[in-house]
Amino acid sequence: MQNSNAKKLNRSGNSHSGRTMRILTPGFYGEKLSAVARLIFGALTSYTQKEKRADFTYAEFCARYRVSPASVARAVNKAIASMIFERDGDLHTYKRKDGFTKETPCYFYILDWLRHARFDVNGQARELTETEVEILSFLIHQNAHYKHWTGSQAQIARTLEIAPSTVSKGISRLEQMKIGGECFFTVSGSDLTVSKAGDEKGFRAPNSYVKTYYIINMQLLAKKREEVVEHEKRASREVQAADAKTARALFYERRREAAYHHANAVRRALGEDFAKLEKWIQELERQAVKAERQKRFDLLQKILARRAEVQAERKKMLARLGYLEADLLPRFFCSLCEDTGWRISDGRMCDCYGPPKGNA
Repeated sequence: MQNSNAKKLNRSGNSHSGRTMRILTPGFYGEKLSAVARLIFGALTSYTQKEKRADFTYAEFCARYRVSPASVARAVNKAIASMIFERDGDLHTYKRKDGFTKETPCYFYILDWLRHARFDVNGQARELTETEVEILSFLIHQNAHYKHWTGSQAQIARTLEIAPSTVSKGISRLEQMKIGGECFFTVSGSDLTVSKAGDEKGFRAPNSYVKTYYIINMQLLAKKREEVVEHEKRASREVQAADAKTARALFYERRREAAYHHANAVRRALGEDFAKLEKWIQELERQAVKAERQKRFDLLQKILARRAEVQAERKKMLARLGYLEADLLPRFFCSLCEDTGWRISDGRMCDCYGPPKGNA
């Protein structure tokens, strides 16, 4: 059975409401994981809980985490080779292995809508990087447990297994981002200690690390989330409308192919001699039009007489081979639109789209 939650991995679907685990333990059940592998393992862990199935493709993983297909393939293969996950039925459906009862490792939730949000930075809109998404999700998680979480950048780097310099740059960029002209993320503290670089805030702990208050305006973030949700829903409706239009065009294209299939098969069965007669009739018709334009009426009468002779010969050949004139015409499913989707009488959209009304 397909897990409906797994559809949240699709950027054009319900991904704005999704969240997946970000595993914190360095050794996941004895496996040393790369950054991409932690993301993939976290998603698989999230969507295979309580005996559910996860159904998604490599392309959806690539779009979600902005990584290469090769990195995703390596991470998924590592997951399948572990003692935790296995494929269920087809290539892109996963489940927990039977009998797997170990406890879920330490984690926090990555909020998927953050990957779709665009924040204002010096008058320009930009998305968060994957590192910034992880840092912000981690601090949101911490602030959910404490009024204002206090810690050092080194502690964040150690917990998330990210380089301290990368954490420092990520936090600096988050401080610069605004929602509606207001900063949603601030860093402050008491007894401020400034380093030689002049960028440290907070107070110095006994272990010499600078500890800081990380304050997040959750009301502003909630406002941004509503904006992202509405944008994603609108984009989803546009994608669905485009898909429906493409499906309709393909439906009628296949119908017309089927309608002409029988007529084309009959023409092939009639052979080359019959095809030559039809080509000769078409050529005579072109000559007749030309003669009429030139007002050469004597020549026109001769051409029309010759065309009548060839048409009679064609009719005899058709009867001799056991076919009717109707066998050369397409057999349209719908006579109102002739399988184009638009009624011939008034040009309006035909209501014959879909399976036959008699079939349940």
